Amino acid sequence: MKIVLVSSSFLPELGGREIYTYHLARELERRGHDVTLVTNTSDQKPDLGGVELVRLRGFSLFLDRNRQVRQRIVFPLLRALKDKCKDADIVHAQEYGSYSTDVSALFCKILNIPFVVTVHNPFLSNSSLFRALLLSHTKTVGHLALRIAKKVIFVSRSIQSAFERIFGAQEKFAFVPNAVDWELFQSRCSSSRSMKENIVVSLGRSSRMKNYELLVSAMPSVIEDVPDCRCLIAGPQGDYAHQLRNLAHGLGLSPSVKIIGPQVGMEKFNILSRASVFALCSKAEAFPTTLLEAMAAGIPPVATNVGDIPQIIKDEINGFICQMNAASLARRIVDLLKDRALWNRASDSAVRTSQLFSWHHVADSLVRHYHHSLAV
Repeated sequence: MKIVLVSSSFLPELGGREIYTYHLARELERRGHDVTLVTNTSDQKPDLGGVELVRLRGFSLFLDRNRQVRQRIVFPLLRALKDKCKDADIVHAQEYGSYSTDVSALFCKILNIPFVVTVHNPFLSNSSLFRALLLSHTKTVGHLALRIAKKVIFVSRSIQSAFERIFGAQEKFAFVPNAVDWELFQSRCSSSRSMKENIVVSLGRSSRMKNYELLVSAMPSVIEDVPDCRCLIAGPQGDYAHQLRNLAHGLGLSPSVKIIGPQVGMEKFNILSRASVFALCSKAEAFPTTLLEAMAAGIPPVATNVGDIPQIIKDEINGFICQMNAASLARRIVDLLKDRALWNRASDSAVRTSQLFSWHHVADSLVRHYHHSLAV
């Protein structure tokens, strides 16, 4: 098949959607499909093998700076779609509510090209402006884009349920979970899978929705029970990183808690290969990629009970679910750090669970949906 992927954002910008699009493009190309990715501009070009990468220039409108939520307007998109979609079998857009998805849907309607959209997590902000714009979009262009789509794929059951409450359950709605490059994380991290150091790691975007301050607030209790424990938070930038460092300093944690920027490639593998516990303290999530990556690396997770996290973590089997407070988070981290047998069982189980979400399995489902879209 000739498949055109469209995404308003892409690497080196970090986030679940960007990582998902990268691995999806590579996996489809590996299977012999003709793949083109149309996305925003950047000077950096990730290794995409035989995938054709089309970068377009545009500008961003911030809808919530605290959560780094923005709408990207890419004026040359229509011209790029005309050039690249002439004989496309499928156009697959990433994320509901984006300019690129809406334009792609209308373009496919006009040219009668099967259109598929994957919904990642459009509910990234609670700001009044964002909510008002999302509601207006849902009643107009967003509703039209969903009607045009042959398939609407959700990476999260919780997000699918939210859409069904708005639009009603529809046959075209399908759940296909987020995925992880399981073989890659196994090859890079499995050889060092042991409790060598008492290090708690959290990785993610620079967004206040990630709630990194909860982990910082839990660390005094963790260190009281495990004095040599250290914490590494990778992702926060700018004012948010500064506030987290001030919080750590005020709690007397400066030597034990380190805040650094986003980590990719070997930097990420190096961090995960040293970690004993992965902490995910988010206030809201869909089907978090970082959680799957940590589990594929054999790191038992402790995570808040939001989104699809309970569908991934089976409490006290492959990790721990904690309440949204520092005491609960600290207690779960300490349980793992002080009980090596528990840690080993959780680590082994986490690896087995993550394998279920390898790109090999997930891409099988996506390709089946492509074929179904062609037959509709």
